[in-house]
Amino acid sequence: MNDYPQFILSDPAYLKKIKRRQYLWQIIPVLLIFTAFGIGTIQILQYPAAALAGIAAGLFIFIGAAHRYKHRLPIPPQHTFVSPLQGRTMYVRSNEELSVVNISRIFLDSVELRSPHPLVQIVENELIVPTDAGNITFRFNKVKVEWLPEPKMERGHVIGIVKGHGSCTISIPAQLLQISDAGNPILTQKGKPMEICQPLFTLHDPEKQDNPKAPPPEEKDLEE
Repeated sequence: MNDYPQFILSDPAYLKKIKRRQYLWQIIPVLLIFTAFGIGTIQILQYPAAALAGIAAGLFIFIGAAHRYKHRLPIPPQHTFVSPLQGRTMYVRSNEELSVVNISRIFLDSVELRSPHPLVQIVENELIVPTDAGNITFRFNKVKVEWLPEPKMERGHVIGIVKGHGSCTISIPAQLLQISDAGNPILTQKGKPMEICQPLFTLHDPEKQDNPKAPPPEEKDLEE
């Protein structure tokens, strides 16, 4: 019998926080439904009341779908960098210095943000994995990230909540993907759905450094 855990279980306190946010937002459509029932007692307003109730019910369902989360997911394999969020691959671009992957997120994607690698650091609202070849950086565009107070940074564990529509840009020093034993370099393509904690590329776990280096200047050119 295998005594090693096969799944990551989300912290119940974190899940309660998500559900609390969901219930607070769902108060609005619930009030609208009660209002619709109230004005529906007036014969001349029955059709507008029915329309209001339908819209409110749809909004209630939409808010619930926008607060989806995974209570349990398989433990990602070692020596992999995984996607910290759910979305869709918008582009994969490379030059001699840098490879960039952009993952787009919409409101209906899962709200949880998970650690892409055990050596990741939170630096000025970005995720950074320092390596000898430079930093692997995860920068969040337009979306709002709410970090957990003391997140467990092991690969695949919840480290925050992501809100809104936007994207995550992942910048990888090209030298890391040229190592002969690194495995497949980029495991995603433009337009492909990206599940949370889906492997992005395989690479031996880098050694942790104290002072992250600044991202290479070529990153902006690749994102334009």
